[in-house]
Amino acid sequence: MQLITRDSANRQRLAELDDLLQPVEIPTSASAYLDKIHFTRLSERFKGAFDLARLFLLGQSVHLLAGAQQAWAFVLDMNQLFEAFVTSLLQSNRIRIIPPQWKETVIETQGGRVPKYLARPNYSNAKPFSQIKPDILIKRGSTPFLIIDAKNKVLSHQPVYASIAEDDLYQMVAYATRLRCPNVLLLYPRAKNTNVIPFFLDVELSPIRIYVATLNLHQPLDKLDGIIGEFRDILGYVHRHMNMTEETLWRAD
Repeated sequence: MQLITRDSANRQRLAELDDLLQPVEIPTSASAYLDKIHFTRLSERFKGAFDLARLFLLGQSVHLLAGAQQAWAFVLDMNQLFEAFVTSLLQSNRIRIIPPQWKETVIETQGGRVPKYLARPNYSNAKPFSQIKPDILIKRGSTPFLIIDAKNKVLSHQPVYASIAEDDLYQMVAYATRLRCPNVLLLYPRAKNTNVIPFFLDVELSPIRIYVATLNLHQPLDKLDGIIGEFRDILGYVHRHMNMTEETLWRAD
């Protein structure tokens, strides 16, 4: 797995796991050995993990048949996975993805190193609350000029903008207002057999412009040229339509 993954954090974790598991030997007759393991009331809570590991060790899979049966699941948070994929794709292929006009920019993730909050109570010595963590900030110096947020949701309705959850729009307006950044990109995985052309929404009575685009994940991801090209085209579209007004739009901190 260390040879497959491109993510440096994953390689580090896999290397650490490899070191931890070096002393472990898998018996040649693993099935017979595993059959001897029994669980008590004290160890019963580990049985689910044990049964899942057994499937991996024996190269088995769950067969769904009629009637009641017990199975074990390995669940991933697809929202976090899509966000991490988009972030890693941009960071690892920055030169190939960002427009040439942005070559001097800085890319920050999860809102940057300094925590940022949405609101502050009007009490004496009250601390701000409701931390905001946009997936990606693209900045010139210390000022963000584009917020990118990845959403693992399907845009399926026609017109496409009707698929966008209102909560996501409210969230993007909050990000843009707090960070004084009028340009926001909402990035979604593309539904199979669809083709969503990038578009933008102008927020009423506001300089905020919300771009909407999709990435096609229905392609071999071990060869990234196609999806890198798509991401580059999306950011090129954003650059051409970007709201770069020089008016004083936001109150200073």
